[in-house]
Amino acid sequence: MSMSWTRFTLSLSLLLAVPLVWADPPTSPATNNDANKPVSPGTSEPALPDFSNWHPLHKAAYLSAHRAAGWLWQANRPDGLFQSGFNPAMNLPLEDDQYLNQAIATLALARASSVMQNPSYAARAKQAMLALLSQTKTDPADPTVRWTMMPHANVNRLASASLLVQTIAELPAPGADLIEQAEQLANFLRQSQNADGSFQVNDASPPALAYHGWALQAIMQSQAIKPANWKLDAARKAATFYRSWFAGQKQAAPLPGLIAGFTLAYQQTKEKPFAETALEMADFLLKLQYPPTFQPLLWQGGFATLRDGQAVLDCPTVLDAAFLEGLVYATQLCQEAGDLTRHERCKQCLDRGITFLMTLQFTQANTSHFADWYRPKILGAFQHSPQNGLVNMPNTPMATRTLLAYVQLNKPKG
Repeated sequence: MSMSWTRFTLSLSLLLAVPLVWADPPTSPATNNDANKPVSPGTSEPALPDFSNWHPLHKAAYLSAHRAAGWLWQANRPDGLFQSGFNPAMNLPLEDDQYLNQAIATLALARASSVMQNPSYAARAKQAMLALLSQTKTDPADPTVRWTMMPHANVNRLASASLLVQTIAELPAPGADLIEQAEQLANFLRQSQNADGSFQVNDASPPALAYHGWALQAIMQSQAIKPANWKLDAARKAATFYRSWFAGQKQAAPLPGLIAGFTLAYQQTKEKPFAETALEMADFLLKLQYPPTFQPLLWQGGFATLRDGQAVLDCPTVLDAAFLEGLVYATQLCQEAGDLTRHERCKQCLDRGITFLMTLQFTQANTSHFADWYRPKILGAFQHSPQNGLVNMPNTPMATRTLLAYVQLNKPKG
């Protein structure tokens, strides 16, 4: 038996070392006695799946997502939004209450409500969605276009519109009113695309590179709920631009959303340029992952950082979940395109990455040093990295989204 496989099974065994906790998880959101948000009489938590035919890693991923979604549910405030996070070491709240982080959390809870068929998650996701939409308005000159009202210095409008569209697309039965607002937001994204296919991000900070991909993914997700020819045309123009752009300057941040968007476009059109572009980008992400022989052990499955186009061996973080979500789409694409070699590489990368991601979650097994009264506050949440225990609001939602996408990819058929 190879050393790499031994380390993989050791990591998985540690994750599965608390089966009694997962078989009998902390009080579920649907039955939690929350004084601020009491659950309606008769509401019940849907039963967990029958795991008898599940691979152990896929079962572990589902249960990890289940705990994370429960934590998000409890982090939802009476005003519909979410707690910003906290420092467990100091028991102090974090003050960083950004609109985009709220939208990321809402998107994660919306996806959990669909994948887990949980009406209590759906109710709070819709409540959070309405709170976010209350801070948007239609263009006075064109009522078919909607954007966030806050100044651009406070929230990037391309990013916020992208996340809101994606969230509405993830909600179960969003309703005609939300679909209409999603289309108005999508029209803003349409206006934000340049003639060459690129998107007007209007933000030079490194994190803003991701917004290019978010916009394309949002347009293609909106295509699923309200098809329009302009959306496929937008994807075609984006494929032409971003394939050339990526060849000239290697940047990792936009790739997850671009891979997702081009995969969705390929699934609808079967046009080869979409698949070729997505898989070239996926190949690049695969090369950034720390291999199973890498030291430190806790970094294995995470991703190196890119600086000036060069890989830097920095400590991986929970935000690497975005790369893994992009690779979920790439794996789907490989299946549909019949690319078995790439499919196997993507699958192995995902398995290692998901294992790394789950080691960052607070569970009963790794929180025994906290007081009994404090432990429920953090159970299910994700710390930022193996070297940083902060619970920031983007951390748990991004991990939740990726875990759920991975579960959907791997759950047994039928």
